[in-house]
Amino acid sequence: INAVAQPAMPFPNGEREGTRVVNIALAGVSPRLRIATKVLTNAGLDVVVIRIQRSRMPAMVHLEDRTEFWIRRDRQRGRMSQPEIVAMANAGQEETRNREGFLERRIEHNKSGGGVVTGVPVGVLLAATPQTLSDDAISIENRDIQGIMRQPSPIRDTIIEGVTPVPSLDGLEGRLQTNPNYRFEIHRNGHMEVYLAHAAEIAATTKKPFFDHGPGGKRIEGVHTVLDGAILVRSIVEFVRRARSLHDAALIFEPFILTLVLYNSSLSALPAGAVATEEGSIIRNLGTVRHESHLIIGVPGFPDETPGRPAKLLCDRLWQAYGKWKCTALDDNGNLT
Repeated sequence: INAVAQPAMPFPNGEREGTRVVNIALAGVSPRLRIATKVLTNAGLDVVVIRIQRSRMPAMVHLEDRTEFWIRRDRQRGRMSQPEIVAMANAGQEETRNREGFLERRIEHNKSGGGVVTGVPVGVLLAATPQTLSDDAISIENRDIQGIMRQPSPIRDTIIEGVTPVPSLDGLEGRLQTNPNYRFEIHRNGHMEVYLAHAAEIAATTKKPFFDHGPGGKRIEGVHTVLDGAILVRSIVEFVRRARSLHDAALIFEPFILTLVLYNSSLSALPAGAVATEEGSIIRNLGTVRHESHLIIGVPGFPDETPGRPAKLLCDRLWQAYGKWKCTALDDNGNLT
């Protein structure tokens, strides 16, 4: 009323109203909003919760030939001025630079060992980083967030393990007493990562010759790490599931950027077809990453209409880095096959 927010009033047929609002938003705003609705029902009446991804850039309303930029200030909304539009665009670019710089520092931190035992053929980093980093995004006293670290995985045989959360200056961290190479951290700014420095949990390392298809195609004798594709896939699926749980528990409404890093990957091979069974992967048609000391793969995260899609995209990109078309351990919706 008069552009001032009012208490929510339940009404009948929330599904129809939610669909109507989404259609208007998609047709009348550029760039197109990522929007989702949830209908809550009580005593036969509904309330529609509309969730809109926070954008780093201002959006223009062009319904009925308008060209307007709007902003909400506390409980009121109003048209944006030209300086506000420029300031918001500049702030969005700064947020991107901050996130990319933070992620680069985390990758380098783990590359140097980060205080964990190193010197093994392959190390793995899985990270979920919000588009906008905020030092107060995570409360380390939040019991739900503590539980995300220690909960047992519903998926068997992954590298994602429950730990006892320990407060630190950055947020929550935990290491397994039985595995000094493993670390699970949730940062106050919403970043979550799992780092495993030891290859034994994800690979079988053997000494065997293979050919380098680079200049000269010389024969290389030495350590050849065969990654267990099934463990990697299950671990990625479980990590994305926990990142979603963190996303909801912390009430973070924007998507994450998902990153997978394989350290010292240039002498590693990945199965073309990995079947996610308790017995592990079926290895055939090995593909080898060439000239990639550290393989870094990033994909857009969530919210997403299909919950398993970010994990599927990340796994496909990993398989493609090894010269394969797609990961066969996940279906098109990101579910384990």
